[in-house]
Amino acid sequence: MSIIDKICDLMNYKKITQKQLTDYLGLDKSTFSQWKSGKNQSYLKYISQIADFLNVPEYYLKSEDLKLNFIPHELDDEYIIECPVCGYDYTHFIGIKPVDFGTYKSDGIAIEFHCEDDHTFYLIIDSYKGNTYAVYTDESCTQFKPANLGMESMSTSPLDMVIKEIAKKYHALDEHGKKAVESILDIEYKRCTETNRNKSKTITFKRFNVNKASAGCGYDLSNSDVWREIEVIDTPEAHEADFAVEVDGHSMEPTISDGSIVYIATDSDVPVGEIGLFRQNGAGYIKEKGSNRLISHNPDYPDILPENGEIVCIGRVIGIAKLPD
Repeated sequence: MSIIDKICDLMNYKKITQKQLTDYLGLDKSTFSQWKSGKNQSYLKYISQIADFLNVPEYYLKSEDLKLNFIPHELDDEYIIECPVCGYDYTHFIGIKPVDFGTYKSDGIAIEFHCEDDHTFYLIIDSYKGNTYAVYTDESCTQFKPANLGMESMSTSPLDMVIKEIAKKYHALDEHGKKAVESILDIEYKRCTETNRNKSKTITFKRFNVNKASAGCGYDLSNSDVWREIEVIDTPEAHEADFAVEVDGHSMEPTISDGSIVYIATDSDVPVGEIGLFRQNGAGYIKEKGSNRLISHNPDYPDILPENGEIVCIGRVIGIAKLPD
């Protein structure tokens, strides 16, 4: 299922109109029709805001069906959740995906985990001919091992019984019901694990520019040698960025909020449609690059025009820094 199909299904389920969504995003209603027809994929840059509005995790909209390259049947059981790649049993639940078994007539769900060695793996709960099976698979879905869910001799553990009962009820649902269960599970998981996420690993980011880049009225960035260190949540963007700068202003909302710290990868140019850090007349701006201007996402703010001064690209915005509490 495509991203826009998931958005449409969620809107139908939650009884949200196209106008309500486009008003929230500050867009013309006709934009949504272009998304549905495939003429325009600008929704990709609004994924985070759309996910917030629909009250679902961002990864749910982005994820595709998991495609298996094996038949996960007739497997043993025990009950430690462990990585099939390294055997590490200290893991983190990420989310749920539907499973695509191809031409094979089976039904199942994939529960996604990450282990402490940074491997992604899945616990496949599979229903076949009235029976329920479970198997671990690696990220490529080619290596797998038995998923031990607590069966010793002829006895069944409480965990095994719970998983089988959940899987049985899940498989009996229609597509609407399955999506509702997945949405509720994601929301409740997010609520229950908020404390753990707030304790995420942090690193010291050493290239934070004390001069703010304005997303509203401009700011002097000429003193670019002034840097300080800040503590940030460890993310791939934090390692890829050349430096970070704080946004001062509201003109890129709802995409980027006032006070956000954005990661910048230095570059002399960015593609049209991407957000970058630009300089004009000594002032720095976080804007989307247009074909003949720098675009503000907030309609209350003007775009930046080249006739008002040469526009120089400093770099590309690759993410927003997450700060520890």
